[in-house]
Amino acid sequence: MKDSSLLLRAEGLQKSFGGRAVLNIKELSLRRGESVVLTGENGSGKTTLLKILAGLLQADSAKVLMFDGAARNDYPRIAPQVSYLHQTPYMFATTVRANIEYGLRRLNLPRAARESRAQEAMQWAGVSHLSSEHAQNISGGEQRRAALARIRALRPRLCLLDEPSAHLDTKGAARVEELISQMTTKESSVITASHLPLSPAIGNHRKWRLQNGELSEH
Repeated sequence: MKDSSLLLRAEGLQKSFGGRAVLNIKELSLRRGESVVLTGENGSGKTTLLKILAGLLQADSAKVLMFDGAARNDYPRIAPQVSYLHQTPYMFATTVRANIEYGLRRLNLPRAARESRAQEAMQWAGVSHLSSEHAQNISGGEQRRAALARIRALRPRLCLLDEPSAHLDTKGAARVEELISQMTTKESSVITASHLPLSPAIGNHRKWRLQNGELSEH
């Protein structure tokens, strides 16, 4: 019987680079509405795991790798309802608003719906006043918040965030982490990778740790 609350499941997930084993994960699972913080030292495989879960990178082997009840056999291709945030978010050489609307255009949404979603997301992230600014000219913290707004506008089932507050000052990191705390909903789950402790703003979450390629829960 299918578990309707299960969003993501993987078993026997392995990945190596140049003969060096990076991941050897026996099992992981994520339910709808859960927040997970993924920790581990630099080079422990956090980014590799997120990219595999996003569909941007293919695992060497996996007995089971499913998203939302469907087997993932379409690698490397990102799942339609998954959003992945790189450590350094890529901002297109256009305005902040156009960056946030980019994904919505690919969904072929009507113009009115696209503009409404983008405006709501910019207000949520506190970047409405930057809507006409060139996205590559705003500060690093503003780019992170704009990137989170771009994700929010898409309303994905799963958000994969790779070191979203890294290299920001204390105030900028706190603002980003406050937004992350609001991204988990009844239907949406979030996995946030970080090698540093996150602020209490993230709220209640499960804790995964990668060490020597293996995943444990704390």
